[in-house]
Amino acid sequence: MENTTAATSFTLAIVTPGGEIFRGDIQALRVPGAAGSFGVLAGHAPLVSTLAPGVLEVTTADKHQRYAVTGGLAEVQPTQVTILADDITPADALNLGQITAALATVSAEIDALLQAGDHGVKLQQAQQRKTALEVQLSLVA
Repeated sequence: MENTTAATSFTLAIVTPGGEIFRGDIQALRVPGAAGSFGVLAGHAPLVSTLAPGVLEVTTADKHQRYAVTGGLAEVQPTQVTILADDITPADALNLGQITAALATVSAEIDALLQAGDHGVKLQQAQQRKTALEVQLSLVA
């Protein structure tokens, strides 16, 4: 007799330039894709997406975890998802005071660059840092 029970879990691997930070079976995933947030369940159609700064949500059999991600790539296969994250931080590792201070510093840097008429790479990098901090703030506020 053929087994018709659909798989309810799949494997997730989260990798950063510093190494693998998560590998395990999960039930659901919400990804901040560059073209919009999308959900993934077991058996999802294959796809590759760039990641936008945002919140990555991971649901396992016993908990729901949220991560602040700055960007990267997601490769989705029916039984496995690989997240190649530029930088990713678990919500429970974030500190409101540190985020608020860093946000004030980067905002002042952006203001100074704009006043100096610098619209180059330094401004773009500062704006990216600000966006990443705002995502982190959304997880702790």
